[in-house]
Parts: sequence; structure tokens; C-alpha cells
Amino acid sequence: YYFNVNGNGSYNIGKAKRYFSQARTLNSDMPLVWYYSGRVDFVMGDRYDALIKMNKQIARSGDSFPPAYYMRGLINGFLGRFDEAESDFTAVLNMDSSGERIWAVYNDLAWSQFSKGDYEEAEKSAQAGLTHSDNNVWLLNSLGVALMGQGRHKEATEVLTRADNAAQTLGEADFLRAYPGNDPHEGENRLFQFREVITFNKRVADYKGNLEATERKGPDITFKFASLSPNGLKGGYIVSACEYSQSSYYSQSSYYSQSSYYS
Repeated sequence: YYFNVNGNGSYNIGKAKRYFSQARTLNSDMPLVWYYSGRVDFVMGDRYDALIKMNKQIARSGDSFPPAYYMRGLINGFLGRFDEAESDFTAVLNMDSSGERIWAVYNDLAWSQFSKGDYEEAEKSAQAGLTHSDNNVWLLNSLGVALMGQGRHKEATEVLTRADNAAQTLGEADFLRAYPGNDPHEGENRLFQFREVITFNKRVADYKGNLEATERKGPDITFKFASLSPNGLKGGYIVSACEYSQSSYYSQSSYYSQSSYYS
């Protein structure tokens, strides 16, 4: 309720953390209690604690619950462990390659690769994601900056123009859907920053990485999911998501559905 799952609660991350902690005290083997607890820690910025909890969830649910690997990938990425993040996202795709929110796994796989400077692989991951969600603004942005990292600025400009157009029509509800568990009251400001990032990327690509020609500095970004290129501002920003963390595996996983807690 206080983690506001599916928008059906009243968001209060502090209370959510407290109640999940109490649940673990009552029964540490309760299905998904470590997963939810780790997600709360991640949102609160307690990444090492989040990693410990997600490892415990994976030890319990194994391959039957891919979202735990996905969340561990995000946590590893935010810790700068991009090789580990790439491995986790790849593992998810080996378990679930066509889920309803699978686009976010491809996007965040591209994010981990881009963050290492592996722009060709990031391009491939973003392209693969677009086969599942062909006008997805996150994937278009990821593809655009991956092309930019390879010096393919004309192609990048075309892709980022599509991303910019899509971002301008993206509604707040659709934006928030990509960030379940994050404070919905920050949606308007975060969406504004998201659009600013993509517009900036398009301008940088259009001027072939010449920042002086853009006649502006980088945007004022506090949105934690926006990550600067290893090449700095001239490489643009990539934006990770976390939508797969709220995937349909909640209802489909045998680990979840066969538990006596939910029968």
C-alpha cells in the first residue's frame, strides 16, 4: 500500500520500508519480501543494502522470478558495476524475451553497455528493444546516443528527433509507469527533465558533438535515472528505466502463485 504498487496505494517510502522490515521479522521466507525490501532500499539510495536483499531474493526464487535479476542489474549499474549489470539483464532476456514490459530490459541493457563505452553493443540492444516497442522514447534515446558515441551524428540526429517528438507528447502517467516505486509527486518535474535531456541530446547530435555550437551548457539534471556519457556532455545522456520491476511475473511466477500466502 505505502509502496503504491500499481498506483493503488498512498505513497510513503518510509512507512513502506518499516512494514517490509516487520514482515521479514515475522517470516523471512515470505515470497517476495526480500524483493520488495530491496526495491525500497534502491529507491531510498541504500544500494549496498538493496544488493544484499536482492541476492537473498534470488537465492530463494532462482530463475522462476526474473524481475529480481532485473532489479539486481539496476542496482549493480547504479553502483558502477556495469559488467555485472549487463550479465543480469542478459539473464532476464534468457528467461523472458517477450514479456509486456520487456522493452525496459533491452533499454537498461543498452544503458549498461553505453556506460562502459560499448556503443556498438548498446546500439544492438536498443534496436532489439525497438522490435518490441517501435516508438518507445527511452529506446529511441538510447539508440540515438549509442550512434552518437560511434560518431554517426547524422543517423543519431534522425533518431533523436523521433525521440524528442515522442517525449513532447508523453503523458505524465505513461512516464510514471516506467518508474514504479518512485515518488509519483515528482512526476511532473522528472518528466520535464527527461524531455530536457532528449532535446539536449538532439542538439548535440545535430552539431556533431560541438558543444559551443549549441550555445548552451548541459541541462540542470537531478533525475537519477539520467546518466551522462563516458564522453561527457558531447556524448549526451542515456536514461535508464525500471518498468520491468513491476512485470506480470508477479501473477505468473510459480514461486509467487503457488505460495500458501496467496492461495
